Amino acid sequence: MRRPLDLRHVISPGLRDLIQLANTHDFERVTQQVRNLRGCTRPVNLHGWTITTDQTTQQVVRSYRSEDEPSGRLLTTCGNRRASRCPSCSRVYAADTYHLIKAGLSGGKNVAETVRDHPRAFVTLTAPSFGPVHNRKTDNAGKPRSCGCGTHHAEDDPALGTPLDPAAYDYSGAVLWNAHAGQLWARFTTYLRRALAEHLGMTQKALHAALRVSFAKVAEYQKRGLVHFHAVIRFDGPDGHTTEPPAWATFDAFRVAVGLAVERARLTIESDSIGERVIAWGVRYKVDPISALGDGELTDAKVAGYVAKYATKNAEGAGTVDRTLICRPRAGRGYVRGPDRFHDRCADCDGTRGGPARRLGLYRFPPSSCAWSASPSRSSAPLKTAGCSVRPGAAACCPRNTGRSGKRLVWRC
Repeated sequence: MRRPLDLRHVISPGLRDLIQLANTHDFERVTQQVRNLRGCTRPVNLHGWTITTDQTTQQVVRSYRSEDEPSGRLLTTCGNRRASRCPSCSRVYAADTYHLIKAGLSGGKNVAETVRDHPRAFVTLTAPSFGPVHNRKTDNAGKPRSCGCGTHHAEDDPALGTPLDPAAYDYSGAVLWNAHAGQLWARFTTYLRRALAEHLGMTQKALHAALRVSFAKVAEYQKRGLVHFHAVIRFDGPDGHTTEPPAWATFDAFRVAVGLAVERARLTIESDSIGERVIAWGVRYKVDPISALGDGELTDAKVAGYVAKYATKNAEGAGTVDRTLICRPRAGRGYVRGPDRFHDRCADCDGTRGGPARRLGLYRFPPSSCAWSASPSRSSAPLKTAGCSVRPGAAACCPRNTGRSGKRLVWRC
């Protein structure tokens, strides 16, 4: 009599799961979900249902339940922009960023092609110094010079960016800078408009009626672990990208206004432990013109490529992390309750829910943003797409709601 072959102790658990999936009643649907992931290494598992009804007749047009899937769940891409977390999704993010910035500079995708003739600038704003660090200096000829420690560091030297004198380094100032750099950027955009009106001898109301300033910026970590910003700034007419800016809106006005805004933008931070601190930009900043069709050093395509690269750059290369500092399974408590009802310390969490970490916003993701905007950015959080923001471990990704389309949805991950 034939007996089934038992391979449980021969093949790996992963291969057993794959064989089980291959023998499901709807393996084609399984392969379709895998193809839709496009190589995502950290897919999100969704559980829930949707119902779409006609608002006039109240008839159900379409319904869906994740329970009907072969695996009982719906897989979707994580959408993480960081290459260290998901190389596949980061490439998609970089490509989308490139086309977004390119369209804002040369037209396309519902943006008038005449924007390539508008004054545009590529601005770099840096962090101030909080103490000397190990670096790789070069002279005017590009030849390497010795560091302040007396050595020539290699490009991959882990000491790069670390303080020369840790005892004298202003760590508090560095932490406050990274926590409030996004707010300082928003203040910079406000002062830029004021400085532009002052330079042109106009009132702010008159400037707003004749000129519109559009921004796209991305944050990048330096080797010393501090955030600095790369921004694309464009002058438009009063009705946006479809209208030409006035003749007096030139690149020279750009350069002067940026210099004044960098000098005047300040942010006062109050703390019970370290007192009052003033956050300001570093003395080094750069304003370069953007030319079209390869007429200059910085073209539309080059700038779009730079921004796309910065948007997906790994944060851990600067000694920081590419994840939130809060431990989501423990809600940042710093402990886990064991079977004996005693609190055991969580190995992955140092108690980031309370204290200064929450007040400084240190439990958020490292700051980065990339989106064209005609108003000051109010947040340094990553660009979010419309819809349900899914994070593994969340109790519910979005509440039950009914929009104009009559679509109700409940998702859990």
